[in-house]
Amino acid sequence: MSRCLIVESSAVIRRVTKSILINLGFEVDEAATGRDGVAAFQRHIPRLAIVDAGLSDMSALDVLRQMRKLGGGRVHILYCSTQFDVLELKRAHAAGATDVLVKPFDRQSLSAKLDAWKSADEETPRENFYNRLSRSEIVRNV
Repeated sequence: MSRCLIVESSAVIRRVTKSILINLGFEVDEAATGRDGVAAFQRHIPRLAIVDAGLSDMSALDVLRQMRKLGGGRVHILYCSTQFDVLELKRAHAAGATDVLVKPFDRQSLSAKLDAWKSADEETPRENFYNRLSRSEIVRNV
């Protein structure tokens, strides 16, 4: 069973995301703040992390950088944002995100991200995920 860490300030979004991931076979840890998220990440380095762009206590980009450093590139990190901003996505990618998950999301869109991740060759370098966002994600957030 793969471990996932959700770092999300909203208790409702954490609960819904956790439910989806458990049903997909993940063991799930969660944190409400960036500091708690980095600490949880360090305790049990997961295979997957989902990091909210709007954390209240520290920059999500700093969280991404710390996770990428601690995980040594072996962790798939989804940057979860409500806005489609190419500059923001470039910064998230540079900080360590491997993909983006645009809010609001549902089981189908999260499953699609996970399926793409599982089928990708993990030995290839991280591509710029904003280059492969689906048209529906772009149109929905313009």
